[in-house]
Amino acid sequence: MENNSILDTEIRQSLSLNSSSKNKFIRVAQWAKFIAIMLFINSIYMIYQFVQMTIATQYSRSRNNLEFGELVSVLTMIAVIIFTFFAAYNLWNFANSAILGLRKNNPKIFAISIESLRSYFKFYGLFMVVIAIITAMIFYTIYYLSNLQGL
Repeated sequence: MENNSILDTEIRQSLSLNSSSKNKFIRVAQWAKFIAIMLFINSIYMIYQFVQMTIATQYSRSRNNLEFGELVSVLTMIAVIIFTFFAAYNLWNFANSAILGLRKNNPKIFAISIESLRSYFKFYGLFMVVIAIITAMIFYTIYYLSNLQGL
């Protein structure tokens, strides 16, 4: 169980990368920062789309007559906005900590950046599991309804 920790003693004691490896890793972190910025911009754009969708739907005109499809669309959009924002936040933390840790040759800060990257991939992994479950439920519902109708 002790080998599963990212913050183990080998990383804490020394950060022994040659200058070429450090430069390449800093470049990777800079690209991660660029992707995080794009994800933040995407989150802002999705919020704008969400506001436009809310204004344009029947939901904004008559709140007493909310259809199930509109409710699903609203909840899905909110979930995607939250997911994109937190993914961008984790990636941003990774990029900043990695660059700072490598430039200062501080293994503790670098280890924190790896933990942020781990959180980023854990978050995406969980999201993919949820998407797979929802997709399976959709296919099962289509199969069930087609058998119910005799197709």
